[in-house]
Order: sequence, then structure tokens, then C-alpha cells
Amino acid sequence: GRKETISSFFWKINKKLFFLLPLALVMMIFLTPLVTNFLHLPSPFLFILIFLSFLLGIFITVEKSFFQGLILFEKLTFIGILEGLFRLVLAVLLLSLGWGLMGAVFPFFLAGIFSFCLSSFFLKTLWQGKRTEPIPEKKEMLSFIFPAFFTNLGITLLITSDIILARHFLSAEQAGFYAALSTLGKIVFFTASPVTGVIFPMISEAHAAKKKINQIVFLGLFIIGFITIGCLLIFGFFPKVMILALFGQKYLVLSPYLFSFAVGVAFYSIDVTLLNIFLARKILLPSALVCLAAVLQIILIFFFHGSLAEIVKVFIFVSALLLFTLLLYYFRNEKH
Repeated sequence: GRKETISSFFWKINKKLFFLLPLALVMMIFLTPLVTNFLHLPSPFLFILIFLSFLLGIFITVEKSFFQGLILFEKLTFIGILEGLFRLVLAVLLLSLGWGLMGAVFPFFLAGIFSFCLSSFFLKTLWQGKRTEPIPEKKEMLSFIFPAFFTNLGITLLITSDIILARHFLSAEQAGFYAALSTLGKIVFFTASPVTGVIFPMISEAHAAKKKINQIVFLGLFIIGFITIGCLLIFGFFPKVMILALFGQKYLVLSPYLFSFAVGVAFYSIDVTLLNIFLARKILLPSALVCLAAVLQIILIFFFHGSLAEIVKVFIFVSALLLFTLLLYYFRNEKH
């Protein structure tokens, strides 16, 4: 019932982010030649696209968080499905046309613009609302920013650092194959992620009201498990059909890796759900665990990068190890 406060909070967050943009753009100018050289990119434009996608993603995350907080699940899910389909179809089209790494990067930027515009349309009442209403809970929210930031940083690094390092260590062709494999495998995550978006505010609300949350947690994990197992069955029984349908004959070399990589993405999907459950309950240690997992993945890829298969194994191992650690911590925490 505090619509004016919510609108003001929305405006203040976006205003602060907007004023940080010049600093971010200066950072981009400084980093572009360094990253272009490290990743052996044929053009600095690739990194600029990645960086702009990241900046756009921050504003999109803010908008999606308001969908969650306002319990607008239908719109959030609708946007998530459309964004995922838009990115997937465009990536498949561009990679099949031989765009290589650009075919994997450019769809993220365009899908970001699409998602931001669509989200802004649904949140137009907030954009048009009051901007100066005081926010009594400001200190409480500020104390929560850092664990939320580091959780999302770790989650993002886990699903992106492997692609970046594959580009650095593998040949251009092999890196392109890995980007295509990652795009295919992420179908599992994109299919399951709307469930995570729904259970986060439900658990947060139940936790604030001091209600039991185990039923919500187990129902959410059951649904995500059901979705991921369904995706894995498709990848396991019809890998060549999936690859031919989405990328074409040239990418059939990926068929031996598709199922195993999808298993890794299934672990990752459950990791993300558990991390959101911990965040919703204001349990902060898992924020450190996911960052440690992301660092471990980067270190292991530096040591094991002789082939596409080695990087896939590292991703699966780290995702599974993080899942085991989070489950162990969850049940230990529930016992206490």
C-alpha cells in the first residue's frame, strides 16, 4: 500500500546508477585494449558490447527486482521467457550464419535492450510516480546490498568466466564451439529460472512474518528438479537433433559433450535457487561460498584448459561441489 514510497525508491536507485555511468564508461575505455589483447579478440568492439551489456544488465536487474518485490510473477515470467527466447533464437541464427564469437555476444546486448524496454513498459507507473518520498528502511536495505551484490557477482562469474577463458586458451574455432555448447546448455537454466524468481519473494515474505518456509523451499526445488530432469532427458536422448535444429551440421562435434554440460547447468540452476533462498532469509555465508566457487573455477581452468572437454569437466565439478556445499550448509542450518 506504499506506492509513493516504492516509486521514490525506484527513482533513487536508478538515479544513483545513472550518475555512476560516466565512471563506468571511463573504466570501459581503460579496460578495452587490455581485455581485447587477453582474449585475442579480433576487434575491441566485442568487449565494448560485453561491457555495455553488463551495464544494461544492472538496470534490468533493478527493474526485475521490483517485479519480484511487487509479486508481479506473471509479468516477470513473461519477460523472462521472451528475453530467453529472443536471445536463444538470435544466437542460433547468428552462429549458424558464421558470426562466431560475435554471434554469441551480440544477442546478449540486443536481448538486454529488449528486456529493459519491455520491463520499463510494465513498470511505467513507477517511472511516472513520486521521486522525493522518504524511505525509513534505507539503512536496513543498505546493509543487505553487499551480500546480494557478491552473491550475484559469483553467480554471474560461474556462468561467464568459462566462456571468457575458453576464448583466451582455446583456438578461435574451439572457443566458438564452446560458446555454442554454453548457449545450448543454458536452455536448462533459462527454463528453470522463472521458478527461482517466484520463490524468492515468497520466502522473503514468509521469513519476515516468522512463518515456516520448508514447504515453499521443497516445492520450489521439486519443480526445478522436474524441469531440469526433463531437459536432461531431451539432451541425453536427442543431442544430435537439438544441435542440428539449432546450429547445423558443423556443430555435431558437440554431441558427446552436450548431456554432461547440461548436467553441469542443472547443478548450477539448483545452486542459484539455493543461493536465492539463503538471501531471502538473510543468511549471508553462502555469498562468500559462491564467490569462492567462482574463483576456484577460474583457477582450475588456468590449470586445465587443454581442450574443450577439460573446461566442461571443470564447470561440472565446480557446480557440483558448490551444490554439495550449499545443501550441506542448508540442512545443517535447519538442524540448528
